[in-house]
Amino acid sequence: MARLSPWVFVGMGCLGVTALGILAIGGVGLMVSNTMKEELARPIDKQALLKALEGIPIHPKAFFDEQQTRAARSGSVMATKFIKLEMTTAAFRLYVPEQEVRDWYKKTMPEHGYQQEDAGNQTHLKFVSKTDQVLIGSGKSWLSIIRVKLPGTN
Repeated sequence: MARLSPWVFVGMGCLGVTALGILAIGGVGLMVSNTMKEELARPIDKQALLKALEGIPIHPKAFFDEQQTRAARSGSVMATKFIKLEMTTAAFRLYVPEQEVRDWYKKTMPEHGYQQEDAGNQTHLKFVSKTDQVLIGSGKSWLSIIRVKLPGTN
C-alpha cells in the first residue's frame, strides 16, 4: 500500500476547519435573523419605554413612532446580547428642520445634567452624564434617542 503524503492530511484539516467556520457563520446568521423577527413582531410597551427614557427631554413636537422604534429595537437587542449593556431605543416622527432640533437638544440636554461630547461622525449628538450616554439622531422627518446605561452605574 502506498504511503499518503502529509499534504493530504493538511488538506483534510483545512477542509474541516473551513466547514466548521461555515457552520458557525450560518448559526450566528440564523440566530440574528430569528432574534430580529421576534423583536419586530413583539409589541412595544410605550409607557415602559418612555419611563426608561425618563430624564431625557423629548422634543415637544415629536410624535412616538412605534414601527420605527421596533426596527431600531431589533438592532439594539442584538447588541445588548453580545455586549451586556442596558440600552433603550426610541424613534419619533418630527416635522421640524433638523438644525432646529439639534440646537434645541444642545440647549436642553445640559439643563437636564448632560454634557455634550464630540460624536466624531456628526450624524448623532452625543451627551453623557454620570450614569448614561445618550445619542440623539435627527433627520428630515425623524428623531431617534438611544440611551445606554454605563456599566457599573445604577
